[in-house]
Amino acid sequence: MTREMLKYKILANNAPAVTMSYTFKKLKIYETGINEVFKKISTYINKNKKIPLSKKDIRLSNFGRLTG
Repeated sequence: MTREMLKYKILANNAPAVTMSYTFKKLKIYETGINEVFKKISTYINKNKKIPLSKKDIRLSNFGRLTG
């Protein structure tokens, strides 16, 4: 989802952040993006297909600290 939302210039996560600084225009862009992403996901689900992921999209569960 994050990769797809970046196409709409939105850094998305698994939970939306709510703030008073969001304008109606920004929320409309988010709504458009999230609707398109969910439409794409539902297409795969309805056709019983796996969502294609490249190796760079897979998180490492043992990701360690970046600093020594």
